[in-house]
Amino acid sequence: MSWRFVVRDGLLDRVAAVLAAPRPRPLVFTGETGIGRSTVLELAAGLVDERTDALIPLRGAPGRLATLREHLPADVRVPRAGRLGVVVAALERHADGRRPVVLLDDAHLADHATVQVLRDLHVRTGAVLVLALRTDRFPGADPLDCLRYEPGFQRVEVPPMNLDEVTALASDVLGGAVSAAAAEALRAVTGGNPALLRRYLTAGALRAAVSQGDSPGLSLGDVPHEGVELDEHGRERLREAVRDAWRELSLDVLDQACRLALLAGEEAAVSLVWPQVLLLRGNAREALAHVRVTGAPSEAGALTRAFVLAFGPEGTDKACVLLDDLARATPAWAPRLDAVRAWLLAVGGDTPEARQVVADLVPDRRAAVFAQAALATVALAENQPSQAVSALRRALTGAERMRDELPWLAPYLTALLVDGLVLAGRLAEATATAAQLRAHAGHWEAAVSLGACAETVFQRVNSR
Repeated sequence: MSWRFVVRDGLLDRVAAVLAAPRPRPLVFTGETGIGRSTVLELAAGLVDERTDALIPLRGAPGRLATLREHLPADVRVPRAGRLGVVVAALERHADGRRPVVLLDDAHLADHATVQVLRDLHVRTGAVLVLALRTDRFPGADPLDCLRYEPGFQRVEVPPMNLDEVTALASDVLGGAVSAAAAEALRAVTGGNPALLRRYLTAGALRAAVSQGDSPGLSLGDVPHEGVELDEHGRERLREAVRDAWRELSLDVLDQACRLALLAGEEAAVSLVWPQVLLLRGNAREALAHVRVTGAPSEAGALTRAFVLAFGPEGTDKACVLLDDLARATPAWAPRLDAVRAWLLAVGGDTPEARQVVADLVPDRRAAVFAQAALATVALAENQPSQAVSALRRALTGAERMRDELPWLAPYLTALLVDGLVLAGRLAEATATAAQLRAHAGHWEAAVSLGACAETVFQRVNSR
């Protein structure tokens, strides 16, 4: 399939309407770099009937009238100031009695004198003006200000590719239908930008990494930690897509987005998220393999490792030892690490030790979430649901503020709250709370997954 597939429906119809109009009005296509503005103009050239219209394709260039120089006769000198009528007349002669049709790409690079000439040509001859203007990282003053107040001036934003278009193009390029998650991830990390999408789809490493997975369609499996070259704009869009998917707990999409990040060499951007995603998707052993201790230790890194250890095959014992050692080595982290250790002890069924750790905690707002979660887990284990409900509501207040860091925590605590409400006989409240949780598929999936992990931990510890 041609990459010109990225021209979205309706854009060329706008050009055709301008060409057919008895009094055409200026038409400007805008959008970020790589969105497809140039492709629109390339295809627009094919709509021009050169028997009646004189096609004048231009590309913006810095400098006085630099955009127009190659279309001016050798005997026409570029005036240093004023006298733009000479240039307008030269372009009119160049049209040789036909209507000028000007297609100006990269209009943001043209100078004001160039656009003034085009405006005068439009007014004088009825010339068609179709321009493409970049709107991201704009380099300077707007050169189109003299056109914006022309009667009927049209500004059309070139939209990004939608999910269906990304799916169709990716499937064609990769030689098979791609999975819904892979397509959504590609749409997210590129923002539907065709140029960015092309970087991913034409990378040999990506082609080698896709295969038929458990879900219908091609998905990314194991990927090398490089293979796609991105500029800083592309990297920031990728990191933003990972952050958004993580916050929303779109686990299948997030899995594919993290693999794309690894393919682009953005391992640091997913080093905390990726192991937790694998854990939540039931790949505990793979999650453990991806928890790497690199560079200077961090509190967030320690918590990620502890969660993967506790809810994976290693169990809570190793996680608690890790947290205890780090809390002793780094006193500034101690309140939170100790609170997390108390929670993991409670999850594993060691309620006396969990209660004691909470009792010894130094008051700390960031530690309070896990301290209350620990007390709630202890209360549920001791069949004190009313106490558990109170502690869970306090924990949830703090967990909601941690959506960016640990988005699975609030859904998991909400699921525990439902259990507590049921045990306390508050069935209507439990039903309403459960309905709210189930309304967000990602939150429900994370809560169920982590609940299953916690149950496995409890059974493992208590079967010794």
